[in-house]
Amino acid sequence: AAACAVVVGWAFTASAATHYVATTGNDETGDGSSAKPWRSITHAIQAPATAEGDEILVGGGLYEESVTNNVSNGGKHRLTFKGGYNADWTRDLRNCPTTVKPPVNTVPCWYIENAVSNRVSGFVFTGGSYGIVPRGRTTNSSAGKQNVFYTFVSQLVVTNNVSGGILIAGIPPGNYQCADDCVISSSYVADNGGYGIYVRVDQLCHYWIVNCTVVNNASGGYYSSYATHRLLALNSIFSNNKNGTRDFYAENNSSFSLVALCCTWRYRGA
Repeated sequence: AAACAVVVGWAFTASAATHYVATTGNDETGDGSSAKPWRSITHAIQAPATAEGDEILVGGGLYEESVTNNVSNGGKHRLTFKGGYNADWTRDLRNCPTTVKPPVNTVPCWYIENAVSNRVSGFVFTGGSYGIVPRGRTTNSSAGKQNVFYTFVSQLVVTNNVSGGILIAGIPPGNYQCADDCVISSSYVADNGGYGIYVRVDQLCHYWIVNCTVVNNASGGYYSSYATHRLLALNSIFSNNKNGTRDFYAENNSSFSLVALCCTWRYRGA
């Protein structure tokens, strides 16, 4: 069989500053430096020292919090989050995983709202309602007022979340929310309740799923509903979702285009 290799690179503007979070840190006495890290990711987002465009490195270990970056509530645009760091701040994703698990399973592990161009890489999301939820602006009330929000997620393990893995928007039709141009790459989305990747938005959106494995999710692998969007899937596996009967599913879409290269799935559409 012919082999297919896909290499995708994304160019970003250099971060203005780097801040540090570790399980050995302290939100009260820490200053966000590598020597005196903060303890929680949420504190790092909301700290006055953190500015738009900064980078936040998170040490390995368990973080029992539901991380939220909402610009309307102390969050910042264009933040880069990287997990999987050792005590000396060298990166080792395999042996030093950074796990985010909320204290209750009724909230997502990671939630993004009104924040442009977040990049989240190298985390394990487990035990929440969803693993990660990138949403659009909630204050718009009519069509044509939507804003464009970019989210880049990579090198994630999203597993054992109650309602699903990755939820993009997830809103009722007519609210005009969006989460445009979302890139999901090099990630493992498995064993979640609900769908592995669920897209529900109200305007033209673009998504990339690259070098991902989406398997064993209870309701299905990829599900698209009430959306006008374009999906590019590259070198990804969708397998054994809903007991192997719904790896890829789309319904109620006003317009949906798919380009798939070097992917494996069983398609089931309405």
